[in-house]
Amino acid sequence: MLSYPGMRWWSRSGRTTPVLVRGECPRVWSAVICRSRFRSLASWSRRRCRDGTDYALGQACSALLMRRWFLGIGIGLGALALTGGWHLGSVYWRLSNPGQVRPPALPSEHIAFRTTAGNALFAQAVASQASADHIGLVNAFQEQEKASWCGVATAVTVLNARGDDLTQADFFTTDVQAVRSWWATTFKGMPLADLATMLTTYDATAKIYPARMSSIEAFRRELLSNASSQSDWLIVNYDRRMLGQKGGGHISPVSAYAAAEDKVLLLDTAAYKYPFHWIPVEDLYGAMATADSELGTSRGWLVVR
Repeated sequence: MLSYPGMRWWSRSGRTTPVLVRGECPRVWSAVICRSRFRSLASWSRRRCRDGTDYALGQACSALLMRRWFLGIGIGLGALALTGGWHLGSVYWRLSNPGQVRPPALPSEHIAFRTTAGNALFAQAVASQASADHIGLVNAFQEQEKASWCGVATAVTVLNARGDDLTQADFFTTDVQAVRSWWATTFKGMPLADLATMLTTYDATAKIYPARMSSIEAFRRELLSNASSQSDWLIVNYDRRMLGQKGGGHISPVSAYAAAEDKVLLLDTAAYKYPFHWIPVEDLYGAMATADSELGTSRGWLVVR
């Protein structure tokens, strides 16, 4: 029978079991003994010490059990962190590369700007002097860089049409992030109320008109007034689903109004998805008279000066 320094052989009920004597090389052989006879020793070492000879063995096995327990916890947490990191990274990649999706077709009642019908509507708007903001907005237009940055792209487009020189990354100043952080905006978008407050940090005035608390006649009057003036800009917040479009809540600027046809020209910030297009005012108003998914308040329009 093999014997090692610090080991004694103890027989009980006809079964020979190795034990370590206290103070005799517990570090050298404890791991060997516990691994070779782990099952029997683990249960046996938990029993009450009868003669004081199994103290070191109990400590060795308890330490091994503790190490294995912590190792299992560490592996589990590591796997969870890797899975969560991969999921977060994939979500961020999709948000940062919105143009990778196939552009859906416009609903039949919506008219793309760069078509014969779209040009005819724009000619009507020009003739009625209801396209004052169009050139400035188009020259300053920025397509949203992330799928959730429609509000950011709209704000930068309007501010640059006013004369600023901003990029979407520059937009997130300390004052802006005090309203809503980069993270919250990137992963959740922003409600119209936050956009209005952000614009005020750039010395602009922004007034919200909730659609549910107003009327379509008031919206038409605002369109006529705004489209004939270069000193203010109109931003709309609406639910794409109410228009038969793909997506959810969205924010974009308005650049012209064809009153005779009662259609409004939207410069859709998700240009990778939908081109600039004309929408019937009644349809747009219905899409604005919906509840914001985050706050539960009414969507609507925003006048910026």
